[in-house]
Amino acid sequence: MDGKKERMTNEQSRVQEGAYPPLEPFLLENEDLRLVLLPNRGFKLASLFDKAKGVECLFRPSAFEEGDWGRLGKLGEIYRPRKIGDDFSHHDRSGLDDCIPTIDPCRLQDPPLETFDHGEVWSQAWQVVEAGKGEVTCRVELASMPLTLERMVSLQGRGVRLDYRLTNHGDRAYPWLWTLHGLLRFSQDGVLVLPEPFSVKNVQNEEVWDFDPRILSYLWDNHTYKFYYEGKAPKGPTGVLYPEAGLAVQLHYDQDLFPYLGVWITTGGYMGEKNLAIEPSNGYYDRLDRALENGTGDWLEAGREMTWQVELTIQDLDEDPAGRGDQKEGSLYDQSKRK
Repeated sequence: MDGKKERMTNEQSRVQEGAYPPLEPFLLENEDLRLVLLPNRGFKLASLFDKAKGVECLFRPSAFEEGDWGRLGKLGEIYRPRKIGDDFSHHDRSGLDDCIPTIDPCRLQDPPLETFDHGEVWSQAWQVVEAGKGEVTCRVELASMPLTLERMVSLQGRGVRLDYRLTNHGDRAYPWLWTLHGLLRFSQDGVLVLPEPFSVKNVQNEEVWDFDPRILSYLWDNHTYKFYYEGKAPKGPTGVLYPEAGLAVQLHYDQDLFPYLGVWITTGGYMGEKNLAIEPSNGYYDRLDRALENGTGDWLEAGREMTWQVELTIQDLDEDPAGRGDQKEGSLYDQSKRK
């Protein structure tokens, strides 16, 4: 079956007035996957459902219930309107968003500008440029600098492809940091697949772990974790194994363009939620000003554009009962890499 696109609307249930503007979700679907996009909420990938296993791969808000995609009034309450400068934690904290030109808010002196929490595009309504069979393209303008970000989302078999285009419409070069912010489902028996050698820095606090944080069953409950490879990460596969579901979610991206790699995990320690994110970036780490100070991040020259691609693919796990492949538990975790 070919991919199909349809706008999921219901005029009787859509909330037109008050706090909630029309949400207008888009559905992309083929034989393998069902994908829900929210252009008016930062062009969020809100759902990635694998039909073969009957598994939702992205983290969804706790208030969401099966069948809610047809209840636009409730969706408007879950995915509330947002504006540039909002605190990311005050909203749904789910699905896949883009963080650009920063994650943490900061100020720059040259050029003089202020950036906002989790960047500027998750909080905007993106313009639908084209919606065809099996793909949707949207565009948004940054507020702090004359840059435009465009993303095309398409289904490729049992995978999702994101094609990006960043354009500088200004008369000077501007700095930028892009980080993928894709919140995936957490599973107690899940295993992170990350490049070897696995030597990372805890950038959140002074904790020293006596376990391998890639093995999710080892993590403390009601806790949060944030770590980065210090400097450029080694090249290698990235993703999450879900043994209980019998599938793996793999992340593919240009590791030369985005050589820095961080991981976020909450086991209930943040807002009572359980999710994780593998976050490739072109800067180290999280703040545009810090990246520029340490010689990372990028500059986009006037009139130029930058393109890149990201793919999320799903595959069945093999017969390895532990779902760990050749991973060596903890043997390559360097505890000396602390903040």
